[in-house]
Amino acid sequence: MFLEQVTKEQKQTGLRVMIYGEPKVGKSYFGAQIPNHVFLNLENGLEHLNGANKLPYTESYEEVKAMLKELATVDHPYKTLVVDSADVLENLIKKWIVGLQNNTNIRDIADIAFGRGYPLLLTETRKLIEKFEYLRTKKGMNIIFICHSEVKKMQPPVGNEYTYIAPSLYAKTTQGDSTLKIYSDYVDIIGYCTFKTIVQTQSTGFGSRGQAIGTGERVLHLDASNPAYIAGSRYPMPAQIPFSWESFITNLTGKEPTKEKATEIPTEE
Repeated sequence: MFLEQVTKEQKQTGLRVMIYGEPKVGKSYFGAQIPNHVFLNLENGLEHLNGANKLPYTESYEEVKAMLKELATVDHPYKTLVVDSADVLENLIKKWIVGLQNNTNIRDIADIAFGRGYPLLLTETRKLIEKFEYLRTKKGMNIIFICHSEVKKMQPPVGNEYTYIAPSLYAKTTQGDSTLKIYSDYVDIIGYCTFKTIVQTQSTGFGSRGQAIGTGERVLHLDASNPAYIAGSRYPMPAQIPFSWESFITNLTGKEPTKEKATEIPTEE
């Protein structure tokens, strides 16, 4: 009977987070600060992080799937999977799709006839998200995606073209779908990390000008209303916080998520 299966306790499931930003800003260090973490090691650049738990470095998408299957089926102490990085993982999927074509003339998914390469990428990305969701809901793991950032262009239907900063993922198809949208729809929090800068006004012989000065402080931007970058949270969090796991979890503790999307990404034409 269904009524006999009514439950009232809250099921513990993991967080879904994407952190992206500039090189050397400390994205991997952020992941290494998380207790009981394990890295999906796709960049082979974690040797400098003391105490980083990392799976063997791989350049094979087949091995990635095998690692995720092992995490899903074997008992282990890890509570957070840090994917380092999502854009490198996407490149592995592209390489895998090209290999399936068994055609030496095809070196990129863009070379696949009739534009079939990108729909294949979208399909496989959705399958991959299902694997991460299994780890989150059935194993109770946090899923933390690390990603590089890049400047993208947007041409709105009305107004001038502008640029914005986004995760370095595929962001455009003729169907209006993209891997960037798939990840953005999936995660509860997407944050842009960068070094904080201040602008000082300096006098010149012909007036004044602003000069950006770095402070060395790292910040995580979560403001969904800022068109300069993609960010947002289903949890009520400040627009900007210090970029550290301690600050992140402190601002998150006790907050309840909404059912709304973490952020809306621009639709490219």
